[in-house]
Amino acid sequence: MILLRRILLAILLLLIVFVSIAFLLPRKINIRHSVSISSQRVIVFDQLSKLSNWPNWFQLKTVSGLEKTGSKKWTILQDGMVADYSNLSFHISRSYSYDSLFVDVTSLKGIDLQALILVFDTISGCTVNCTLQFDLGTNPINRWFGWKIRQSAEKSLRQAMQNLNNYASGLPVSKIKVGQSSLKAFNALVIRDTSTIEMLDKKLATMYKKLSASLLRQKLKPTGPPFLIYYSIQSKSLDIEAGIPINSTAKSDKMVDYKEFSHQNIIKASVFGKQDKTLVYNALEYYAKGNKINISEPVWEIYLTDPVSVPDSNNWQTEIFYPISFNSPIK
Repeated sequence: MILLRRILLAILLLLIVFVSIAFLLPRKINIRHSVSISSQRVIVFDQLSKLSNWPNWFQLKTVSGLEKTGSKKWTILQDGMVADYSNLSFHISRSYSYDSLFVDVTSLKGIDLQALILVFDTISGCTVNCTLQFDLGTNPINRWFGWKIRQSAEKSLRQAMQNLNNYASGLPVSKIKVGQSSLKAFNALVIRDTSTIEMLDKKLATMYKKLSASLLRQKLKPTGPPFLIYYSIQSKSLDIEAGIPINSTAKSDKMVDYKEFSHQNIIKASVFGKQDKTLVYNALEYYAKGNKINISEPVWEIYLTDPVSVPDSNNWQTEIFYPISFNSPIK
């Protein structure tokens, strides 16, 4: 009986020592790694800033303390800003175009992780710096195995950065040219409507067909390519206005409105071929930030190529632009 008490006392003392030492161990672990990538900053940032692109290059090896047995399949939520993978939850909490983003990761074992990712231009492409900060929490077991978590996380981070390098370096060069310009005042026939992203092409076909019919009825001539204005871009709905510039004043009817547009200074992206719109918007916002220009909504698209006469989307040319706010410098 006395021996049993001594054994229990010894076990209790060991537990007290174990827990006491655990709380003296660091709660937070910082890991840093950088990689130089021979690819455009716009392309690399697009891979990083949307979790829907992470399966292209991020496949997690087992990180002790983070992972439990689970399906290693990505589930993408909320337009690529939230994702679940292998019992880990990822959330892009902040993102600054072409510059940096914060990714929060939560595990089932109570270990939280935040990643700060910075992207810099270089002569040959760009450099990605990634800093991981683990919060091991109050669990003494997590504290004791912090060294093992660090070791395996460093290996996984190096592999992920190398995978990103390999994947992004093989992507085609983005054919986007950005600069300042102006849009002269003009008259147009327009139709404003709503649409889903999935139905946008069919909706636009119908809208431009109605506009063309109105041109014929009123014996008007187009003076420029068709355009589209996005007044609101939501995940499930778009508020859009399609239009065709015309050579004179006109009348509105039940289906088509007449509208006069004033002169605007703009930041314009000339896009060649079929491009991911997110890349274009990021390029415009990055240019505005670098030149200390305030941009305003709505975003415009002007279609310089007729898809009927030029069916190959690689040969399409589109201009996408934001108006410049009145309080911004004009070059």
